[in-house]
Amino acid sequence: MSTTSPKPRSNPETIPSGSGLIVDHRDRILHEQAAALEHRQRNLLEQTSIRNSARLRIRIWEQLHQMGLPLEHDHRLIPVIAAQTDLSVEQVSGEQMRRAMQETTKP
Repeated sequence: MSTTSPKPRSNPETIPSGSGLIVDHRDRILHEQAAALEHRQRNLLEQTSIRNSARLRIRIWEQLHQMGLPLEHDHRLIPVIAAQTDLSVEQVSGEQMRRAMQETTKP
């Protein structure tokens, strides 16, 4: 009768997975999260940069918030968008009008 000793338990951080070690997976996720945060921070700076046009600043705002510029000129978000893009309400309204004109001239 042979007795086999139980195998020692592996450290969960060194258990191989399909795409590498769990530690590698965790590191990759942390790296991706850090890169996403850096990208967001850069976009927040670009959203208010005077080097960028009102059109670009509003587009960056739309991407960050995953929503479009409201169509109504008196929408309650217009002052919020103006403040967060460091634009005037008139500049945001101007972009609304430009987009409305662009839509009406499409064939």
